[in-house]
Amino acid sequence: MVYSVGVPFAAGGIGTIASHAAEGLHRGGLLGRVLAPVAAPSTIPAHLVRTFPLSRLAGRLHGRITSYVVKDNLFDLWASRHVAPSDVFYGWAHHSLFSMRAARRHGAITMIDRGSAEPATQKRLLDEEYGRLGLRGSPMSRWNVGKMVRESAEADLIAVPSRFVYQTFVDAGYPDSKLFLNPLGVDLDRFSPGPGPPPTFRVVFVGIVGIQKGVHYLLRAWNALRLKDAELCVIGWVDPSFRGTLKAELARMAGSRVVWPGPVAAPEHEYRRSSVFVLPSLQDGFGSVVIEAMASGLPVIVTDRTGARDCVREGVDGFVVPAGDADALGERLRYLHAHPEAISRMGAEARRRAQAYTWDAYRQRLVARVRALAG
Repeated sequence: MVYSVGVPFAAGGIGTIASHAAEGLHRGGLLGRVLAPVAAPSTIPAHLVRTFPLSRLAGRLHGRITSYVVKDNLFDLWASRHVAPSDVFYGWAHHSLFSMRAARRHGAITMIDRGSAEPATQKRLLDEEYGRLGLRGSPMSRWNVGKMVRESAEADLIAVPSRFVYQTFVDAGYPDSKLFLNPLGVDLDRFSPGPGPPPTFRVVFVGIVGIQKGVHYLLRAWNALRLKDAELCVIGWVDPSFRGTLKAELARMAGSRVVWPGPVAAPEHEYRRSSVFVLPSLQDGFGSVVIEAMASGLPVIVTDRTGARDCVREGVDGFVVPAGDADALGERLRYLHAHPEAISRMGAEARRRAQAYTWDAYRQRLVARVRALAG
């Protein structure tokens, strides 16, 4: 089997998910080769990993979308020349059209991993939000979306991480038989509860600070609440497309306690000293930060377009609110601020719930499906 991912392998984000998948396939005796731009040290023997660092040069190009498209296609073209004959090819969406076609010419069955909503649906949701904010253009390249749609159409199987993503594909006309639901896992040793509740009601967000994550709705809700002895911590890199909106929101938050530490290398420390985690995404295929926060003993508030809502039991270990509804988000925050005993109870339930989402379970489901696919 060839496993191909167009981001640094075993180096965070998608690369970490890929490393867990490859580890399971290797343990199961199924992995023949990993293709990636670069690779961090991992459990996969070095001789099985081939890299193409030239794709990193695309990051120097002007413009986020231009860099994104060129980088992924450089990698995909390179990978198409290294898909030696195998039974199965597993690639990631927008990294794999050319390499998937090459693998099929070698007789391979093909799989695509799609971590977000069906591509055309994702673009529509984000374009609609851009319109509501009065922003020009689109956050997604039409060419790149077209490539992802073709990948999905041509693949024999599409792996998705949540029921939210699953349903967007069904609504777009894909048959159930073409979809493989495989929720992500969490490192329960790394993400664990802190010693006790923080002295201040502390709400934390972790992720890319941008429109897709719905951060502007969180800022609006927080500004309207004006809670006493409370702090909002917004952790992550700020998407350049959000900067104009961010400035406007900040100007309206005089008197609100908001801290912006930027990206952090160890978010587990931030979870342990917080009260509540919020991910107000307008579209999120899973949202690993949600299950990480739950494993850290935090109640969570997510939207109905966040894939990790599958993990959340309403009123037990968190709340699910409509995407784009700052009022509903604010009501849940107000409730938790007024009921510290609920934070403690729901946080304990969140930790117990997270224990069902292990990387071992993720790997076992993947190996079983690949074996069945290969026949």
